[in-house]
Amino acid sequence: MSSPDTSVDLSSNAAISTSQKLIRSSKQPKGLKSRPRRSKLTVSKSTRSGILFPVSRVLRFLRASKLMRVHRISVSAAVYLAAALEYMTSELLDLAGNVAKAANRKLLTPRFIMIAAKSDSEISKMLHQVTFPFSGVQLAVLPQLLPKTKSKAKRTMQNKPSQVSKASEKTLRKITLPTGCVLQVVQADMAELAVDGVVNPTSSNFYMGGMVGKC
Repeated sequence: MSSPDTSVDLSSNAAISTSQKLIRSSKQPKGLKSRPRRSKLTVSKSTRSGILFPVSRVLRFLRASKLMRVHRISVSAAVYLAAALEYMTSELLDLAGNVAKAANRKLLTPRFIMIAAKSDSEISKMLHQVTFPFSGVQLAVLPQLLPKTKSKAKRTMQNKPSQVSKASEKTLRKITLPTGCVLQVVQADMAELAVDGVVNPTSSNFYMGGMVGKC
């Protein structure tokens, strides 16, 4: 048997080594600096959505919340919730700024935020179970503590002159005093009379009516 020819193997190894040298020589020399690669800028979800509230944090809270009964939550749900929270916060801060401006103050305090929340009907309904610490209470007077005012009907009856019910009245006598006052002796039901005053009779047997009593 003839021995295998090893010249082919040596020539192939030499070709591989020369090709590796050519590849190494084609690389950039060590003295020259390589151009920095352009790194892609990371843009947050809030920036892409155009809102200030952090979308990633809202999404994390949604996934960690025990109120959610679903296993998968999309990013669009977190974007929608973050936008709604930002809108409600801006409305509340706008009202609180108006309250602080009316009080000639430049610093927003918890009291101004509480007054702003209570002044708006929708925000007050949403935050009816929220306690604002270090804010005090809203200034209000209970209606039971206000002085009672007379109704317009009673005022008109007091300002009008003495009138007698026209239903079952019977004028017995009319006397005009020198001062201008008019005295009338009327026979009618006491409950239906609207008079300025009642003169006690001299007779003790005169009956004044059921609710008035007997003189």
